[in-house]
Amino acid sequence: MQAEAVQERVLSVVSDMAPFRDARVRPESLLREELGYDSLSLLELAAALEDEFRIPASAELDAEVADTARQVAGIVLAKINALAG
Repeated sequence: MQAEAVQERVLSVVSDMAPFRDARVRPESLLREELGYDSLSLLELAAALEDEFRIPASAELDAEVADTARQVAGIVLAKINALAG
């Protein structure tokens, strides 16, 4: 799967689940500060992305390593590539 397509889908999921409903999600959007994510909502986001992309649970997402939507997309892409290779 192309990185661009993964990023678009991740941004869509991040936007759909963002606690701050009026926030505009961009790749550089800060998950906590700009979009309102907290520990619980990040776990919910990780589960949604695992379902969306059919990837195994991600310690990186669960551990709140990602600060931006772009970093989330990078983690998802890395998981997809690991499964493919």
